[in-house]
Amino acid sequence: MASLYQKSVKKFPGISAIPENQMSVYNNPSKGGFVEFFPWNEDRNPDIPYRKYRPLEEPMKNVVEFRREGMKLPPEQKTNVFGGESLHAMEEYSPEWNRLKQKLIQTYPMREQEGIQNWIRQQQIKRKSPYVENRPVKDWFNRSFVDAIIRGNLISDLPRPKGAPSGDNEWRQFIRTPEQKLAIKELEKILMGK
Repeated sequence: MASLYQKSVKKFPGISAIPENQMSVYNNPSKGGFVEFFPWNEDRNPDIPYRKYRPLEEPMKNVVEFRREGMKLPPEQKTNVFGGESLHAMEEYSPEWNRLKQKLIQTYPMREQEGIQNWIRQQQIKRKSPYVENRPVKDWFNRSFVDAIIRGNLISDLPRPKGAPSGDNEWRQFIRTPEQKLAIKELEKILMGK
């Protein structure tokens, strides 16, 4: 039986830039929400406690952690979610992906990044989300939000947060300029192996 990594690579060939032995899936029914990505070098990475049981030469793993609601997703949607979360790691393994992501980031002036973060916070408060974004704008925008914009524009069929409005893909609203559209188109070519 194919792993989620293998299914995702079949659907999104560009993810193969990330070696399979550097990706892992954890199920965590004790935490609410859908999914969380942990890079191999993050302190909260759930792979760290198991490191002592493996040979030292084996690399640390990036982890896609499916949480309570995420564990209930149908298999096709889980494949898309795993693929989408894997995009967080792409910049480390694909220099071309990283170059295009940085190019996309540069199209958003700091003032716009701050405005987007304030809007997100307001939405989280309005939906009574248990988590309200509080990281510094630049860290949040560069490490999380731009990945969400890319994922939301390239991979469909992702679960929507509870209370989020239904309808068209809300991530498209963040791709407006010709430069942003071109960067997304180029990232899509890499993701789809073209």
